[in-house]
Amino acid sequence: MSGVKAKPRVRSHQGYPPSKKARFVTPQSRAPAGAAAAAFILGAASSLSIEPLWSLLGSFVLLGVATLLGVKQRLVLATCLLLGGFFSLGSVSYGIVHRNIDRQPLRRLHDSLGDAFWETPVLVEGRLREEPRSGTDTSAMTISVERLVVHGRHCSLSGGLRVNVGGEERFRARLDELRTGDGVRLWAFLKRPRGYGNPGSFDIEDYHRREGVTLSGSVKSALLVERFTLSPWWESLSSRVRSRVRRAIGSAFENVVERDSEVPGVVLALLIGDRSLLPPWASDLYQRAGTFHVMAISGAHVGLFSWLLYGALRKAGLDQKPALGFLFVALPMYASLCGGRPSVVRAVVMCLCVSAAKLLSIDSPGLNGLALSALLLLAVRPMDLHDPGFQLSFLATCSILAFAGLLASKLTPGLGRMGDWLGLSLAAQIGVVPILAWHFLRLTPAAVIANLVALPLAGVLMVVGAAVILLAPLPWIGAGMAWLAWLLVKSLTLSSEIAIAIPWGSFRVPHPGHWWMAAYAMAFSVALIARGAWRGLTIVVLALLSFLLAVRPSPSTPSNCLRVTAFDVGHGDALLLEVPGGRRLLVDGG
Repeated sequence: MSGVKAKPRVRSHQGYPPSKKARFVTPQSRAPAGAAAAAFILGAASSLSIEPLWSLLGSFVLLGVATLLGVKQRLVLATCLLLGGFFSLGSVSYGIVHRNIDRQPLRRLHDSLGDAFWETPVLVEGRLREEPRSGTDTSAMTISVERLVVHGRHCSLSGGLRVNVGGEERFRARLDELRTGDGVRLWAFLKRPRGYGNPGSFDIEDYHRREGVTLSGSVKSALLVERFTLSPWWESLSSRVRSRVRRAIGSAFENVVERDSEVPGVVLALLIGDRSLLPPWASDLYQRAGTFHVMAISGAHVGLFSWLLYGALRKAGLDQKPALGFLFVALPMYASLCGGRPSVVRAVVMCLCVSAAKLLSIDSPGLNGLALSALLLLAVRPMDLHDPGFQLSFLATCSILAFAGLLASKLTPGLGRMGDWLGLSLAAQIGVVPILAWHFLRLTPAAVIANLVALPLAGVLMVVGAAVILLAPLPWIGAGMAWLAWLLVKSLTLSSEIAIAIPWGSFRVPHPGHWWMAAYAMAFSVALIARGAWRGLTIVVLALLSFLLAVRPSPSTPSNCLRVTAFDVGHGDALLLEVPGGRRLLVDGG
């Protein structure tokens, strides 16, 4: 046997030889950060009522012991304790933030004086957390309160306040001059946020709590709003840039589009995630067609922006490392320009993780980057876990990373390049089905087809929209770009209209219930760690669960019973009578 080299036995990093027959992979081997993120999320979702100090101390003890056991190669026990530590950290972080919001001095003062005390307006002073958002009848402002003047008494306290400013539109236009960080003074009626009490209705109090807001208010007219200090330029820089982009888009399409057109709003939303110019009818259309996600800055937008910027730097002569390093400056600035929403922050963090892996020559799967971005975001804002936008963003991306390749490989032989796009669209739908059903009571099968048009159009529109702003000073070229953007947006709108016109393309479903959600979550989790035929089988199970939800009838009243349902409509009474035989009568008393 001399002169013959023995073939080395290949082993995986767990110390076991790889096997083609393996049906499952552990989360640690596929995406180590994914297991930690899942434990943290489960801890935050549980929101156990444990004293924060003891829970935090227990978390550090578990993580410390896990580290010592890991050094001693006790990997199984170390992994269990490590996941327990992240579970505890998720629970304590959510509990601390939730408790701090409910204990804001502004909320405590309001509750201590009672609702009757606040039937007259009070003078509020504070700073804007973000730019005012204009609506059809009102403009919304979110304020960090610093001082109240109640019946001549000055009270210095803190808290989050959301106020709706009414009155004539020509006066509300003054609010467009306000910037993030500006000091404002206004007269407002204050109250606790209250939504409608009907099952499945939008929980306005929970929404405000996620934003750090504990009271809501109303202002009769924008004339009662005064700006008394300007924010420092570095605090309002992104706000000022967004305002300039908004004005540039509005003026560029001034002579191109008709009144109440969706074109400027779509272009602005695609560029910086600002949907203030998008008319309500267009928002409703894109939501029903399942293409509204292209209006929110997310992974596709950030990925395209990064690719264009990186390619331009490389063409300019920069080496790979300086070009990647420049992304660490440009991407956070872009996230700030887009308002720092969870979807764009998630995409930026994930892109930076991939860039860092390339700089350090580390193999970093996409699921690791996604999980790390989820950990970072939830560590800072744990209450975003219950935000539908956050859930849709992460689950769609997770599903694409896990299933798009498998689905595309099955579809590509017969459909070619179209199979790749169809696989990506199908994979995204697998992730968002339970969120759409739970929060919006809707399924959108037509979105699979509509996104085949929407996604490429969105990429082209980002480039054309940027060209509209940059080339606007050039008369012929700028106008030509505006007309090209008009054509692309109208194509996007037409594809959405065709999608919802397809029978069963978009329809409402009954509330899925906890058992269905648990079954879907279990099947989805198994699909993430399964391999080969087992992964395909779990995808089939997910499709069957979606079909069962679609065909499941809504609960009905027995034919021999009289049923009376009282609805919470805010003012007045609304009663629905369901009489034997199936006839219904709505009694609405205003």
